[in-house]
Amino acid sequence: MWAGTIGAWLLFAGPLFQGSLELWEVARTGPAWPDRKRIDKALWLVPPVMYFVQRARFRRSGTAAADVTSSFSNRASGWFAVAIGGLLVAVKETWELAERYELSPVAYWSIVVVVLLVSQLNVTVRMLRLSREPAAGGSS
Repeated sequence: MWAGTIGAWLLFAGPLFQGSLELWEVARTGPAWPDRKRIDKALWLVPPVMYFVQRARFRRSGTAAADVTSSFSNRASGWFAVAIGGLLVAVKETWELAERYELSPVAYWSIVVVVLLVSQLNVTVRMLRLSREPAAGGSS
């Protein structure tokens, strides 16, 4: 039971991070466009919001970034869809674990919120570290 719950939360956290990496790659290496601005680091707190902000910027940029927009939309939205699916499975698995241990609904929701915050904090910290790396010539 524990393995299923932990695995489900990893199925949420992993794709959330990967989707964020896709956003980072486009933001770092994408083409220049007229309204390109530095990405607000606060947007890394909620990568799906970052996705919508970047998508809106690409749409305003015209045809010059059409290929990047398509690739960006497909990759980032795909990873975030997987993350949402993982989140739904994680919430269900956590519910089953809470039922097994006869936890109250307050305890259940507390666990869900804490694990969500920890998952998001992991992504945010890692993305902020990436944002400090040099734009060109970084090593892998």
